[in-house]
Amino acid sequence: MSHFTKIEVKIDSLEALEEALEQMGYEAITGTHTMRNDYGQSREVELEVKDLPVGFIMNDEGELEMEADWYGTGINGDNFAQEVTQLHSKYKTLDSLKKDSWKVKKETTKEDGTIKLEVSRWSS
Repeated sequence: MSHFTKIEVKIDSLEALEEALEQMGYEAITGTHTMRNDYGQSREVELEVKDLPVGFIMNDEGELEMEADWYGTGINGDNFAQEVTQLHSKYKTLDSLKKDSWKVKKETTKEDGTIKLEVSRWSS
């Protein structure tokens, strides 16, 4: 049966979320708007995944919550949430490193999905 479900995710940066979705092969539609599923149900979202009934809503704590209608998408919602959360963390970390003048020398993803960043910074 088709309906929107909420999956808890730890996401607080729209920019990092957009980068995460792009790496996953999705396009983001940003700005507050109404997202609809194929059955006419709707949600007000801050960001929507283009061509999927998956959206992110800002809660009172300033974090984004994911709401989606996975029915008929062929996507496992828990796996999607795990990947988008991990990549969101990666892009937040990269942004923080860049602000502190760190350079990423190497990035590797292990078989278990763990992301390893090797960074360096010139010190005088």
